[in-house]
Amino acid sequence: MISIYIIYIMDTLFKITAVLGALAWMPQIIKWIVSWLRKPKLNIICDNEAQVGYIAFGSVLNVNLSFISKHKSSLVENMELIIKDNNNSTYNLNWAWYGETYYELKAPFASATMGKQQKAIAFVSYRDALVEKLVGFQSVYFREKKKELINKINQLIENQKYTGNINVDTIKQSSEYIDLMRLCDDSIIWKKGSYTASCKVYIAGNKSPFIYNFKFSLTETDISNLKSNIKLAKLIIEKSYFPDENKIEDNWLWASPTIEKL
Repeated sequence: MISIYIIYIMDTLFKITAVLGALAWMPQIIKWIVSWLRKPKLNIICDNEAQVGYIAFGSVLNVNLSFISKHKSSLVENMELIIKDNNNSTYNLNWAWYGETYYELKAPFASATMGKQQKAIAFVSYRDALVEKLVGFQSVYFREKKKELINKINQLIENQKYTGNINVDTIKQSSEYIDLMRLCDDSIIWKKGSYTASCKVYIAGNKSPFIYNFKFSLTETDISNLKSNIKLAKLIIEKSYFPDENKIEDNWLWASPTIEKL
């Protein structure tokens, strides 16, 4: 009888010890659960200067952005830039590429920057670590319309290949080619005046984007320089269809407006 009582006492003590041991882990378990359920917060820092341009990809804006992820790492899946001018006209620019600098070599009379540029897919912003990217945005309308017209022109060329005779004049006089050249003339969005911009950054697991709002202004000289790029953009497109021995130097002119956070 005594032995049964001792076994009962020992079993009870073991259970109490097990419960106390489990309770000792509870704060850590709760911390793990809270950490797992807690969503990351992305802080965005913008450089004080942007690159505004017009190139063969249409109206573009490039800017250095830094990201700091709080609570946990974030996977940046997409970005978009919504720009509004003085007349409240709105333009959508999509994330097209990003670049990063590995290191910079400096010498007394020259310097060289080593880095890479790649197509926009995704990148990781690690927890409490500063991630810096040069981000390129391109006009959504121009890209979609240009793609549509190029597909039609390519089909026209394929039809000519099928007949065994490619006629350059026929292609240049086609409505599709004329529309493509007109697109270059008419699609520049930049005008003299001030702009507001909203950079929306989307991360995995979050439906709502993180937003950085800023403003900038373009001068009459800026617009004059940017419009001078239209001729070069049209020439590059023309050479892609009708190449010759003459090389093209794509020396684009850029505007570098100061950025102010809103």
